[in-house]
Amino acid sequence: MKIETLKEIIKKKSSYEEFAVLTNLSNGSSEMFKLGVPLSKNFINHKNEIENYYNLKKNGIINKTDIYIQNYIKPIDVIIVGAVHITQYFQKLSLE
Repeated sequence: MKIETLKEIIKKKSSYEEFAVLTNLSNGSSEMFKLGVPLSKNFINHKNEIENYYNLKKNGIINKTDIYIQNYIKPIDVIIVGAVHITQYFQKLSLE
């Protein structure tokens, strides 16, 4: 992976953007993927499959290709609403 790609991953993760990194395992090329952004010639032939994996938030090698997709999704926000006794239980779990 090129250092520029790694820097872009760090930047996007810190801003909580959802994106994916595509890597062609046969030639080592990689690029960032986000819906609506055009793909390079290395990946354009597999656009539908890439979008499918991206929408499913699925990581792995896309079927019948040499393309590996790694999705980076936003962390899940959790809001706990309830009385003190519920919160005490969750505090106890987090301390264990």
